[in-house]
Amino acid sequence: MKTHPVAVLTLLVLAVGGCAAEQPEGALQDPAEPDETLDLGKADAIETTSSYYFMRRDYRRCASPMCGGWFVTRPNRLVTRCSDGSYAAECYVAEVDWSRLALSADEQGQLDADVASGRAFVRADLEPLEHERGDYYRMVLTEAWRGVSDAEPYGVFYHLTDNGVRCVTHPCFSIHEARLHSTFDREISSVDASATGATDEEIARALEGLGRGGVMAAGFNWLVRRAGPAGRGILLEATQLYTRVVPAPVEATSCETDADCALGVYGSYVHDASECYCPRCPVPMTTSAIHANAASWSFWCEYPPEGCPLPVCPPPPPVGCRADHTCGYVFDEG
Repeated sequence: MKTHPVAVLTLLVLAVGGCAAEQPEGALQDPAEPDETLDLGKADAIETTSSYYFMRRDYRRCASPMCGGWFVTRPNRLVTRCSDGSYAAECYVAEVDWSRLALSADEQGQLDADVASGRAFVRADLEPLEHERGDYYRMVLTEAWRGVSDAEPYGVFYHLTDNGVRCVTHPCFSIHEARLHSTFDREISSVDASATGATDEEIARALEGLGRGGVMAAGFNWLVRRAGPAGRGILLEATQLYTRVVPAPVEATSCETDADCALGVYGSYVHDASECYCPRCPVPMTTSAIHANAASWSFWCEYPPEGCPLPVCPPPPPVGCRADHTCGYVFDEG
């Protein structure tokens, strides 16, 4: 269900501003997960269901790839089975691939610093990295989420989205809360992010993301007595909020080699919800534009897209970097 931005903003102001009058009655506990009880036989391997990671640099002094990579941990998980079969609170990855985020050099440098400091975390795919000195992993980043402040996150990590529910009174259970690395979810009625230390404007701007791809949060749930005329509510007391890092627009066709070019179904960058469009038959463009356009489309637009016909696309010709240094079909030159 597509939500009008004004309706979302009104909801968010109520969700943030209404919390001061709410009186928490008791903490709500999520069900325990297997490796939270240290059942190592059921702990996930790093390459299976895990997808979100905090990262810290490896400053050990030894030869690469044995040293110099990153140590990674998963939110809401105590242990993970690493590439060598051992169980640990954090696992080592030898390489990180930032290219799918389609960030400029300045954007990547800032994100690198935020990830290293713990202010940001990532979603990633892990690929085996074979080396004569052993078997390692390469981390391919697919999403990045940045905190709204420098506050230390504590509590449980959740993905929050607008569930489309609209009410004539409150509390209104209009926010879907899904625990990271878990099948557990619930509907909640409000978010109090004052503990993040961010300004009201920063919090409101972050929570606008509920209606377009969601917001990440760390914190605790409380059952609230007399939350409003409709009775009890559920409040998330957030110690940190995270918003999706979206790349700036990039050049769509300029290239140097064939490796710079590919086919993409998102033909243009989306700056806001008014620019959403239906994905189309793939067209030649740079790989960086493909990732940037896809990231901006998924941030602002609805998936699956309502009212979009399924395109019937003929097999495309070969794609490459043409003599004029633009991506295109290679037979176009002649």
